[in-house]
Amino acid sequence: MKVLFIGEGRHDIGDPDSNPAQPRLAQGTIPTLARNVCPKIAPDSLALAWREIQRFNPSARERGIPAKITAAALIAVRKFGCSATVAVADRDGETDRQKEMEEGVDRARQLFPQHPTVWGLAIESVEAWTLGVPETIAEELGVDVKLIQQNYPRGVDVESLSEQSGKADHRPKQLLERLAQLKHRHDCTEFRQLIAEKTDVDALSRACPKGFAPFALQLQAHLDVPSE
Repeated sequence: MKVLFIGEGRHDIGDPDSNPAQPRLAQGTIPTLARNVCPKIAPDSLALAWREIQRFNPSARERGIPAKITAAALIAVRKFGCSATVAVADRDGETDRQKEMEEGVDRARQLFPQHPTVWGLAIESVEAWTLGVPETIAEELGVDVKLIQQNYPRGVDVESLSEQSGKADHRPKQLLERLAQLKHRHDCTEFRQLIAEKTDVDALSRACPKGFAPFALQLQAHLDVPSE
């Protein structure tokens, strides 16, 4: 199943294609975790950043998330020959974000009932889906999980971490970079993808019950279905 993924940026959906007229190959955190949930997702699936959608469908310009999801489904079907669309955004403290995602997906499903469209909302950011299972980070870095856990802020679940936090150690990007440097590495698309490949999605659903768990259930309900 060839899927068009929509996400925030390179760590989430893969590095951009060198040709700006082409979508990127779907890699990074979101497509990798999605394949863990739904193995039938094809390796040649594609991805666009939210800001790139208007490049292929100008009607999405400045009309918000619902219009962009509808436009994404349209170009997935008519331009890229994809069988499904998966759109994921960070909540980033925006209380209306889930409503916007639901509205966009509902519109897309009405327009293209044979084209599954799925939404996911990372709480507060998709970095939580990399940080959710510290055992996986420890495995990738080859260190004891206790060393990883010691770097997490005490008494705070990963879905509460935010780049807008006034506390530096509560900002997930800085935390990921600090963890990578434990073994002289850097937080990058490849690092996050390697962690995602090793991640147990059931464990991640338990760690991220507000964001990843419902996303995984949507993937299973709409994409992981028997072929007719």
